[in-house]
Amino acid sequence: PELTTIGLLDGDGGDGATEEMVRSAIHREIDGMAARVQRDDDAVRESVRLAVRRVLRESLGKKPVTTVHLVRV
Repeated sequence: PELTTIGLLDGDGGDGATEEMVRSAIHREIDGMAARVQRDDDAVRESVRLAVRRVLRESLGKKPVTTVHLVRV
């Protein structure tokens, strides 16, 4: 997934650990969805948005405004 944060992960030490946790959470969330749900763009966006917010809240103590840009190829 493509992940863009504005000023949020810039100061996480430069090791990318938080970004990797977010990416892993996105993959787990999508992989755990039923195929029917995976075809529903709104459901995927909302589920991924919540997963990203959950990881960032747990790791950084922040609840950022999160917009998911879903691109299907």
